[in-house]
Amino acid sequence: MLTVRSTLSKSVFNATQKFDGLMHKPQLRNLREMTLGMLIGESSQLSAIGASVSGEVTPRKNTERYARTLEKLDVDVCTKQHIACAALRFRNEPVLLLGDGGDMQKPHAKVMEEVCSCVDGSEGHSIGKGYPTFACIAYGLSSGRQLPLVHHLYSTKAEKFKSQWDEQKTRYAWLTPFMHSSLDRIAVEDRGCDDEKRFLFFLHDLRCSFLTRINVGEKSRNLCPLREGEMQTAISVQQIARDSRKNAGSQREWRNRKLNKDCTSTIAFQEVRLPDHPKIPLFLALLFTEGFKEPITLLTDITVDSFEKAWEVFFWYKKRWEVENFFRAIKQEFGAEQFLIRSMKAIKALAFVQMLSFCLLRDMREKAAELFGLLFHMFQEFCRKWQRTKKSHIDLLQWIRIMWRSSIPSSVSHRVWSRHMYDCLCRKPRNQLALFSSRGKW
Repeated sequence: MLTVRSTLSKSVFNATQKFDGLMHKPQLRNLREMTLGMLIGESSQLSAIGASVSGEVTPRKNTERYARTLEKLDVDVCTKQHIACAALRFRNEPVLLLGDGGDMQKPHAKVMEEVCSCVDGSEGHSIGKGYPTFACIAYGLSSGRQLPLVHHLYSTKAEKFKSQWDEQKTRYAWLTPFMHSSLDRIAVEDRGCDDEKRFLFFLHDLRCSFLTRINVGEKSRNLCPLREGEMQTAISVQQIARDSRKNAGSQREWRNRKLNKDCTSTIAFQEVRLPDHPKIPLFLALLFTEGFKEPITLLTDITVDSFEKAWEVFFWYKKRWEVENFFRAIKQEFGAEQFLIRSMKAIKALAFVQMLSFCLLRDMREKAAELFGLLFHMFQEFCRKWQRTKKSHIDLLQWIRIMWRSSIPSSVSHRVWSRHMYDCLCRKPRNQLALFSSRGKW
């Protein structure tokens, strides 16, 4: 079980080494402890994190030193550094930039700074006290690699707050290092982002493609369809969908992960223009599904001239669900909403640490066999025993926590274990390397 702890420590060290020049060594050490504590614990409370990794220190001292680190952490600078390093990993493949908003709700919050009303817009999700958030995840189309890039928490009561789009636009602008490539970069968003100024920002300012689901109801926007190369009078998207239903084809079955069931659909496509910007070529991909009145309608600047390309665009949009999985994972597995911090700056920094922990988990899942060696077979046996998928990073997280708690007596903390390993490995006898000393005391 030495391998589990040493591998985790090494992985956390490597993942946070990119921030070495942005903070002092004690702050970086505390950042590593918080990242590891969120992985092996199930809470974002600073006292619970400290109890998981440094049990010999009193909970009060743990909370104080972690709180000081969060207050001094420059989240914006660290996020930009994280994005710059991530861009190097995706430089040789096309990337989907999956963006969506969420929330961190604290129903009984009274003394937190700048607490406001928030809701993520999900169906059935009521408005509550807390903070709105925005997350962006990079998805490599060739490798299937996923990596969160931004987890931004903000308040609508802040002095610098202008609008939700202004907060998101600033974070999208940080993704400029991803645009330094000749390969495709596609921003993928949900229907809550059906806004003309967003389309123009991606095309002109960020210089990337966009793929957005748009509304099809009675209040849908007007677009100008192109028929036989000529632009027609602007009509509603709802009317375009009715006209396109008869031309739909290429029937396929696909899995609806939100409803957790298989669906049978046909697809259609149509070239359109924005009434105020007729020179920008745009395309609609419309998915008609049995049992649903309205189609899933996607607007993009990517050329869609065949059923195969329309289906490809739709499956790109389906990857946006990974942002929902990210929000669900940090709330359920890392206890993102269980924090007991009052300072707005510290809360923003804590959201950044939650993203780092999730990034580390994703990396470990991709390299699980290489990192854990023979222990990976134990992970597979764990999945068979508990009937897990063996593919989910959440399965790996549960296995890590069980192995961490059962490997060494709870009276031995991560800090003591790390110090003992360092002492044994650095004091080399003449003839052999002593891993353990019978004289040492825990």
